[in-house]
Amino acid sequence: MPPWPATEAELVELQHEIGAARPPTWEPPDAPLVAGCFVCFPRGKSGAGAAGDPAVAAAAALRELTVVAAAVVPGAAGAPYAAGLLALR
Repeated sequence: MPPWPATEAELVELQHEIGAARPPTWEPPDAPLVAGCFVCFPRGKSGAGAAGDPAVAAAAALRELTVVAAAVVPGAAGAPYAAGLLALR
């Protein structure tokens, strides 16, 4: 697996690569795993966050309406907010 993009240029290049990919059609298994993730950051005075802002991430995975994994993790934003580049945060 390649390293996570560390710069805007690396992330944009990866987004273009993913956008151009043509993987085979996905077929869900009989009991698919469904997952979701949410990350919260405080609003800055201008509405745009800064690198180092406190953050909380939460994720959960369910199979057949049963939670099979869940986590909540505090941390800090790795980069300021930039539209389309949330993966750097």
